Amino acid sequence: MARPRFDETDEEFDARSRLPNRWISYVLLAALLGVCGMVVFPIWQASRPQAIYARALSGVKQAGLAALMYSNDADDHLPVAGTWMDAVSTYMKDESCLHSPGAGAVAAGPEDAYGIAFRRSLSNAIEPKIQEPDEVALIFDSTDLRRNAAGELNLLPQPPRYDRPGGAVNVVVFVDGHAMYTPKRGVVLK
Repeated sequence: MARPRFDETDEEFDARSRLPNRWISYVLLAALLGVCGMVVFPIWQASRPQAIYARALSGVKQAGLAALMYSNDADDHLPVAGTWMDAVSTYMKDESCLHSPGAGAVAAGPEDAYGIAFRRSLSNAIEPKIQEPDEVALIFDSTDLRRNAAGELNLLPQPPRYDRPGGAVNVVVFVDGHAMYTPKRGVVLK
């Protein structure tokens, strides 16, 4: 009796039969990864602006808390406006929080743009004597991108720097240490 050309024990048959199955597996894997990418990519894209807002708020809050720590060590005097970043940088682990993430787009380079300013009227002020510290802005987003920028609230970017679903906002830290987004209208800053 003649043996069939290919049977289940033949090695050549096994190698040929596995080749198309392997190729189909690769195609199916690529299709599955493509579908997963189409699902995950929009979620990832939507989370990027949220991360930028959070980084901006965190950075300005850290700068404000560093200014308050400086005040504790300097007999309750806040930093001098013209050198405030230099004064508070010793109270920070990393100076990158002094760079507003929204300011890099308007400057020559992100390393040149700081984008936050210290309230000039609070320069060397005695912190405990400030009335309503929860309503008085201390450090805020600024159109002045230089290091050690100081000025008043007229330096807040208009339109606001960060475009959020609820409206455009800037970030501000107050004398009591809390930070928040400030909308175009509604919150009156002192």
